[in-house]
Amino acid sequence: MTCLFGNGCVIFCPDMCYCAFTIKVLKLYNIIDFLKRREYMKKQMKKQMKKMLSMILALAMILTLTNGYHSKVVKAAVKTQCTTYNGNNIGAQDYTGKQSNYYPGPMKSYLVAQKDGTFMRVQYGSQIEGLLVEYYDKDYNITDTKMIQQELPIFGGFYATDSNYYVVTGQKNTEENNNVEVYRITKYDKQWNQVDTASLKGANTTTPFDAGSCRMDMSGKYLLIRTCHEMYKYTDGKIHQANVTIQIDTDTMNVTDSHTKISNINEGYVSHSFNQFIKVEDGHIISVDHGDANPRSIILLKYQTDMSEGKFTPDYYQTPCIQVPVLEFKYLKDKDHKNPTGASVGGFEISDDHYLVAGNNVKLDENFDSYNTRNIFVAAVDKSTSEVKTTYLTNYNEGEETTTTPQLVKISGTRFMVLWTKGDQVYYTLVNNNGEKVGEIHNFKGNLSDCQPVISGNKVVWYTWKNGDVVFYDINTTNLSEHNTTEIHNGHQYVYDSSADTDDTITFKCKECGVTKTERKMTITQMYWRNSEDTDSRYWTRENGWNQKVGTTMASMMDYTPMTSDVNQELNVTSSNASIISVSKITGTRIELYANKAGTSTITIKPKYNPQNVYTYKVTAYDPLKIINFEATNKTPQLDEKVTLSAKTQGGAGTLQYKFYEEDSEGNQTIIRNYNTSSTCEWTPSTLGKRTLYVEVKDTAGNVEQKEITDVTVTKKNAPKINDVEKSYCYTIGADNQKIDLNDYLPEDIKNPTYEAKITNSSRKIVTEANKENKTYSYNVSKDGQVGDQAKIQFTVQSDNYEDIIFNVNIALSDKLTVTPKTGNEPAIEGSNELTYGQKLSALKLNTSEAKFIAEDGTEVTGTLKFSEPDKIPEAGTKTAQYTFTPDKAQYKTYTGTVAISVQKATSKLSEVTVDDTLFASGKCFKDLTIHPGKAIVNYDGGEKEIQGSWTFENPEKKLDLGTNQVIIVFIPEDTNNYEKVQKTINIVANIKFQVSKTEAVCGDTIELKIDPETVNPKYNDTYRFYYVNEDGQEITIQSSSETEYKWIPTKSGKYTLYAEIQGSSCKAKVENVNIKKAKANKIEDTTKEYPYTTGYELEEINLKELLPDDIKIRDKRAEIQDLNHILNFGAFYGDNTYKYSLNRSGSIGDTATIQFTIKSDNYEDITFTRTIKLRDQIEIEPKEPLTKDIFNKGSLTYGETISNLAFKSRRISVETKEAGTLSGTLEFKNPDDMPDVGLQKVEYIFTPDNEKYKAYVGTIEVNVKKQKPTLTSAYFKTSKYDPQKMIKDAKLVKIALVWLGDHNDSVSGTWKIKNEDQKLPLGKSTVEVEFTPDDIMHYETVIDTFNIETLIELKTDLQSKEAKVGDKIQVSADPKAENLQCKFYLKDTNGNVETIRDYASDAECEWIPDKEGTYTVYVEAKDEAGNIATAHTEEITVNKKEEVTPPKKDPQQENPGSAEQQPTTEDPNKQQPTIEKPENSTSIKQDMAANVNGVSYKVTKIENAKNAQVTITSLDKKKSAIVIPDYITINGVKCKVVTIKKKAVYKRTKLKKLTIGKNVQTIEDNAFKGCKNLKSITIKSTVLKKVGKNAIKGIHKKAVIKVPKKQYKKYKKLFGKKSGFKKPMRLKK
Repeated sequence: MTCLFGNGCVIFCPDMCYCAFTIKVLKLYNIIDFLKRREYMKKQMKKQMKKMLSMILALAMILTLTNGYHSKVVKAAVKTQCTTYNGNNIGAQDYTGKQSNYYPGPMKSYLVAQKDGTFMRVQYGSQIEGLLVEYYDKDYNITDTKMIQQELPIFGGFYATDSNYYVVTGQKNTEENNNVEVYRITKYDKQWNQVDTASLKGANTTTPFDAGSCRMDMSGKYLLIRTCHEMYKYTDGKIHQANVTIQIDTDTMNVTDSHTKISNINEGYVSHSFNQFIKVEDGHIISVDHGDANPRSIILLKYQTDMSEGKFTPDYYQTPCIQVPVLEFKYLKDKDHKNPTGASVGGFEISDDHYLVAGNNVKLDENFDSYNTRNIFVAAVDKSTSEVKTTYLTNYNEGEETTTTPQLVKISGTRFMVLWTKGDQVYYTLVNNNGEKVGEIHNFKGNLSDCQPVISGNKVVWYTWKNGDVVFYDINTTNLSEHNTTEIHNGHQYVYDSSADTDDTITFKCKECGVTKTERKMTITQMYWRNSEDTDSRYWTRENGWNQKVGTTMASMMDYTPMTSDVNQELNVTSSNASIISVSKITGTRIELYANKAGTSTITIKPKYNPQNVYTYKVTAYDPLKIINFEATNKTPQLDEKVTLSAKTQGGAGTLQYKFYEEDSEGNQTIIRNYNTSSTCEWTPSTLGKRTLYVEVKDTAGNVEQKEITDVTVTKKNAPKINDVEKSYCYTIGADNQKIDLNDYLPEDIKNPTYEAKITNSSRKIVTEANKENKTYSYNVSKDGQVGDQAKIQFTVQSDNYEDIIFNVNIALSDKLTVTPKTGNEPAIEGSNELTYGQKLSALKLNTSEAKFIAEDGTEVTGTLKFSEPDKIPEAGTKTAQYTFTPDKAQYKTYTGTVAISVQKATSKLSEVTVDDTLFASGKCFKDLTIHPGKAIVNYDGGEKEIQGSWTFENPEKKLDLGTNQVIIVFIPEDTNNYEKVQKTINIVANIKFQVSKTEAVCGDTIELKIDPETVNPKYNDTYRFYYVNEDGQEITIQSSSETEYKWIPTKSGKYTLYAEIQGSSCKAKVENVNIKKAKANKIEDTTKEYPYTTGYELEEINLKELLPDDIKIRDKRAEIQDLNHILNFGAFYGDNTYKYSLNRSGSIGDTATIQFTIKSDNYEDITFTRTIKLRDQIEIEPKEPLTKDIFNKGSLTYGETISNLAFKSRRISVETKEAGTLSGTLEFKNPDDMPDVGLQKVEYIFTPDNEKYKAYVGTIEVNVKKQKPTLTSAYFKTSKYDPQKMIKDAKLVKIALVWLGDHNDSVSGTWKIKNEDQKLPLGKSTVEVEFTPDDIMHYETVIDTFNIETLIELKTDLQSKEAKVGDKIQVSADPKAENLQCKFYLKDTNGNVETIRDYASDAECEWIPDKEGTYTVYVEAKDEAGNIATAHTEEITVNKKEEVTPPKKDPQQENPGSAEQQPTTEDPNKQQPTIEKPENSTSIKQDMAANVNGVSYKVTKIENAKNAQVTITSLDKKKSAIVIPDYITINGVKCKVVTIKKKAVYKRTKLKKLTIGKNVQTIEDNAFKGCKNLKSITIKSTVLKKVGKNAIKGIHKKAVIKVPKKQYKKYKKLFGKKSGFKKPMRLKK
């Protein structure tokens, strides 16, 4: 119940019911918003509810007067009834003309406006047994109700005239039997008394009214019907659909014309026709059909035949129908089915000068089936010219909410009303005789239905119906703004009776009729929620609350107990701040919460009648996430250029995450940066082309927004500048295979370069291409050129990331020249030009590879370059050395020159000189240290020699520092001209002292590390480091800080050498043999996990990280599998933290396997634990929403059909389950061969999921089983000799009524009544109507059929043989010789020539004298006063030539050869008649015969004699709460003893409370009363009870009392033992 005023209040009337009228008025005038802005009115309402109610009503009246709004909605002002009928016609007029919704179906709702202003409502519905007829006064108060039995099973339509009513029904004819009545038109008087019927049999019809509608019109005495059918199977093997037209003379109720065959549109035939309309104008039919094939249009046909003569069918050539396509349809692109058209037709009327057709359609192009939005049109067809003018009343764009199929109402010849709906609004307007809109379009909240609106006075009136609710709508035709809605809510008016409450039930009492109903209190056990923006259909638990985006709806599902149909589901739902979170809708147990604005509100939910069961949620609403801006610093970057992307947002829940990615022109996407809290990122494009850049932002609630930057273009880098390369060659020599390596010139980062080399020779062809490879180019230079010849090679390089790079190689030829060093490549010493005293010149290396010599023409000259005196040892200080260049070729001169050298003094190498280390101490100097002299060695002429000199400290007074100290020792040689004074620096360490608290510990223990403070220098701000070296030789730092002490906790076992050092210095000390052992870890408990034995192959994970210590250092892990039953398919570790395994499908319930894990680590002892895997049964499932009979091909059965006749539309189906979401699987019937009883029966089906880990689900669907109509086609009247004294009742009727039971025909007994049986039995052939009423009226309907009956006459001659002679006198006589008959005698010869012997006379005898030879047959034709005729004839008689012969003597032994005459019959000799076997005792019942008496079904099990039999009870009435099983029943006059209660006869009859068992019952079979949970009282009168079957009373009421005869108490106590289901506190009572 929604709060109307935003503060949680609800308006109540004085009688404590919700004032629906007040609420409706408030909604109409938007008073809610008005009151929200009036805070003081809120407070007044809380204090003075009645006063506020008056104020609201007054405001409503004022607004009505001031705004001119003349609508009213009435709920309680009309008379209602407690009886209701289930069904719904809201929107039934609507069909889309699209796939799976081509046609509307016959109209089932009719309203007749009476002349006195009252109304008659006629309603057909699948759950109404027949036609419901209700009468209403002019204010819509119900005054009377009738129920009219339906004639044939399929309803077609209803039509009313001033004097009569007509109902069209039909039945299927799938066997294509031309004797089956497929259409019946029943005529009634105004009191609904049946007057007469007319029918069509066969009629090329398998299913009447299928895929279309049924409409009628009256012209004079003729009723015209336009409908449709599925026809007999065509030659293509298919059953096609088309229209049907029938004409009936209502005076005689004879069908005067019909059109049901396959034909042509010239004869009014439309295939397929999905909607049919018919009118008669001036004796001519005007029809409208919605065709999808021939023609493919809405087609209007004007018949040229005058139907007032009783025939309407046009002559194909002379009077073809005039065809007017009103709206033509295209075919769907690339689709071969034709049924969709994209349009629907809602109305057809005739104006003064036009025919008007109202409908709607989508945009009609070749893709129309993808559109959904339809617009309303009225097409006007000019009567004289047939020109079509279409006016559209709406102009909605595709994507907007669509309109429904309209209704068209004729007010006058020039005024018509068009009505349609859109959403929850009814729209209507007037059109004129040309179909043009007149005035405005009006609308109000409401619905249309398949009820054609009618005119009553100055009102257009129609109704809608949904179960117990009937709503009448009327619109004033003189003032369209005035319209009224009258709501009638039938059904019991229940009021809560708190005095009848129990712990788990509540009671309501109807205040009208006093009926009570008890409902169970609901207890919510769990609630689940789903947001309107969720993309899947799953609901989730929300323990404490949730975040919800403003503008979204949170919908609920709930688990509750008890899960029974009688639980009361009313809820009280409140919001602490409705302006933030409002309760927008409550439907049953479904709650919808709407977020209005940002903020927090508390939602409280509890069952209305169980207020202690409370669920509370804290809901925080937040504004929707939105990206305000997304930009890039450069939209045309070059490759590898860095671009900054940034986004600005607002709204969203919690911390936002940003993801950036790019998309190229082909749609390939690359992530620039995945989700991160930073709203900016750097993008470096790596490929060329157009880009679209995206930012995707998500919040903690999972909302995601995206924004893009388009037209971003990545370009190549600018080409670098490369200078031309100059090459010169001697003209007499040339050059071959000269290489250019492009790598020497191109950028290092160039990608996928390709190049072209173009050679240009300025005069002669001196340069040619030698070879072109990937990045190397070779050319040849000709030696045939002349001095001065030139050429150029131009290189053009293309790549993925640079613009084209172009550079040249210039080549020239020169004359012979004296060689000289090439500038820039002069000879020099390669590397250092210095020598040390004692080395030869050859120790220096000339730059022979770098030095180049050129001739005078600039050509490079090769040759040999060496020192002139390589073995000379120069003195220290020498400046130059001479070299010689000798060219390889003789034409070049040798060149001599000098290179600069530098000869340095030799420096001796000091060895074996040392100074001792020491501990640091304040004030200690270098001089306090001791030098240990070594040797001074120099190199000389390739060897070594020792030189002499003296040793000393350079700074003997310098003080020692903490750490490494550099001590300089000086050696002074004796030969100071060629040897240098030498210093040697020796590092000595003034070290620290390192202490460790213990050398034995375990991982996790604390060990104190310490540097002695006396060995450090406090003036320095040193960093002290403690560390050790691992097995890989890596130094692992324990601590690095300014502290000299540290408490170390080791995490890895082993034997350590620990070090302490001053970082940045050489001060380092160590402690060896520190032994660390592993720690013990906490025990991990073994686990067991169960799986359905059918699961198979699904991966399961074990997260080791959740089980192991956080600080564990894993070194090795193993999983050992024990699987004797081979139920595991796979098992392996994935990384350090995960183990995955899967199962086979070969296991059985109870099979087990184990996985034992062993984890080895550096710091913990080995850890072991076990996972046990056990197979169990499959998971049970239940559909979230019960399946309905929509899954069946047909929605009902006829008694005698098996459940398999329902047939599934598709055995493959997807079901939304409570346990596992959507599951795909197959359907089958549990008991397909069961034959259900008449009435609503539960059909059990089995849904077997494809996923084998789920159990098959067995569900039930209620299906209506109708009575079967027996067929009388095997019954017939035997032919008999005519007797003027006999009555029709004297004719012998062979009584055979057949019904279909499962897979065979069976006869059924009953009463046969012959109409007009006391009339005289006429002469010859006639028909008689016979009514058959089955004895078993519970299962079979009464049948009326017409039978042929024939009386015969006989013809005899006095001939003794088949021969006669010319001139013989032959006496011919007819039998009987009745006075009322006239007889005519004639004969036929073998050529068919007829000759009269004697014309009609009352004498039944005559004489025939043959006058010529031949073979003749003699005939008699008798007729009575009424003109009835019968004929008879003799066998062929051969007339021979007359001869004078002596008659033969009669043989005294010869039998009389006179032949017995065969009695004529109307029976077809080829027709097989059923054999009816009667028991020897000739009783009127037979073995296994079924009967139903007072709601109890019986079966004959034994026939004792003609008057006595025994029966078994097979089923009891499900609806009764108290049943008495009689001692005897009577079937067809035979007294039958009730001796047995059949197995499951009363199985799960939950309404049964009391049962009395008769005195002749001997056996109660297994499960007879099982599951009758409310059966509390059983009285057994029988003293002959011998057997009570297994579980016979299992599951009856736990406190049931079974009363038995006193004398049989001990015996029956044994019969009702544990096996029968008897258990305490049940009682057996005498």
